[in-house]
Amino acid sequence: MLSVAPERPVDPLAIEILKEVDRVAQELGLEYFVTGATARDILLSGVFGLDTGRGTKDVDLAIAIDGWPQFEAVKRRLVETGAFAPDQQVMHRLFHLREPGRRSYPLDLIPFGPIEELQTRSRGPRTDRLS
Repeated sequence: MLSVAPERPVDPLAIEILKEVDRVAQELGLEYFVTGATARDILLSGVFGLDTGRGTKDVDLAIAIDGWPQFEAVKRRLVETGAFAPDQQVMHRLFHLREPGRRSYPLDLIPFGPIEELQTRSRGPRTDRLS
């Protein structure tokens, strides 16, 4: 099994975000995985010790979702923890609140699974697209 070397730890703020998301995902019985630059950095830098260049300033998570009501429930539950605030312009983005009322890392929730069939027939609950 691969693991992150102690001398190359993952960004503590990313760990904090992932712990909170994991708790909510377990409560709701959802599967997810880390993707994007965060996943790249964990694997290449943390595990293999390779320089990935510029560090990422967000966390991207792919979440297995059945439909838009479940997607909205996940977002609502994360916001209810007090650790996140919704982005008012990007439907799949939340902001981690490092301090009350102060936004820090963006958290992008990327739905996959049965919701993808719905996506081919509609653009989601609002008129904006996932980007």
